[in-house]
Amino acid sequence: MAMNGFQLFCVEPVTGASSTDTFNVQLLGIKLRSLAKKPLCAMLVAGTFSSWISHGYVEERMKHLKFPMMLLTVFQFSSVAGFSALNSWLSKRGASMAGKSKQEEPQRSRSRSRSGRQGGEGPSSSATKKGHVSIPWYVLLAQVLLVFGSQGISNMANRYLNYPTKIVFKASKLILIMLVGRMFFGKNYHLVEYLATLLLLAGLITINLADADAKTNGGSIVPAFDLGIVFIGISLCADAFIGPLQEYTLQRLHVKLNDMMLYVYCGATTLAVCGLVLEEITTQGRLGAELNELVADGNLVKALSAALLFGTLAFFGNLFVQTLIQQIGVLLTQTTLTIRQFTTICISFIFFPNPFLFQHGVGVALVFSGLIARMLWSNRAEVRRAIAGAPKAVSEKKDN
Repeated sequence: MAMNGFQLFCVEPVTGASSTDTFNVQLLGIKLRSLAKKPLCAMLVAGTFSSWISHGYVEERMKHLKFPMMLLTVFQFSSVAGFSALNSWLSKRGASMAGKSKQEEPQRSRSRSRSGRQGGEGPSSSATKKGHVSIPWYVLLAQVLLVFGSQGISNMANRYLNYPTKIVFKASKLILIMLVGRMFFGKNYHLVEYLATLLLLAGLITINLADADAKTNGGSIVPAFDLGIVFIGISLCADAFIGPLQEYTLQRLHVKLNDMMLYVYCGATTLAVCGLVLEEITTQGRLGAELNELVADGNLVKALSAALLFGTLAFFGNLFVQTLIQQIGVLLTQTTLTIRQFTTICISFIFFPNPFLFQHGVGVALVFSGLIARMLWSNRAEVRRAIAGAPKAVSEKKDN
């Protein structure tokens, strides 16, 4: 399958090549032909890491600018929906232009048109139908609600939690994922996975105690800490359900990733706008007061630009993550995201005025120890293949 036209991001395996580890890549219209798997892996890892590191930095910067969190959610969702629509339109336009150029080839256009009429437009019509499978309304509604709960409610938690605590909670979603898998899907887990969960719980308790100490000692923990725990708990519940539902949509319903993002984030944007209006009514004009404060401080233009960047990074970050999973594997993706979360926490403590106690370090160490143990156990077959393949590669180099 050839790449046609300008696309924001696209990765396709080279058809007819002697090796299946060769890909055509297009990023912001720049086409990289016949890219090997290792350079592609490096590009996807770098894109995933840099996108989400920058995303986290911008998010915390917006928190300290006191930008309205629900308005930030509207920017995030609308940006992802807008870029998804643009990417879909560019892809369709490129495909239609390629089709026209093929029809205009001399001495072949007539024979192709006749065969197309006799065969009911041939395989192209079926491919078009497969490429535009609609999502059932109940699946779409569930995804919209879960995306809003996972990301929108998580943004709301920024108002009540310091940012490193929020990241640690989001990294610990394994606890609820295992609980949901056990209760609703009948999944069984190994002792290693339960021990990893205990490490996560111990880390969360330690960090909460550290935050409580920082608050009593005059730290910069914002008030209504308990409400922040409620918000992040709701977000984690949504995280536990959204993964299996997205997998079902992509693999069972055969919906394209870009189409799924377009439909889901359009609905999530509508829901976020409704939430913004409801918040403005219930808080008696808090949104206007916060925007006026940004204008008075001369930060409004800076904040709006950062909000647009926030949504752009979310779009490309999602694409990089999904492509990395599909083309490279889950182990490397999880490793990249785990290192990204740990780096984000370090950046937060270094560049922002968050209180840091010894208990914070212990809690973070416990959480990431549990994450690494769970990640290695879940991908143990892939880890064994990688370990077994390393000595072979070394011996082959020596023989050569």
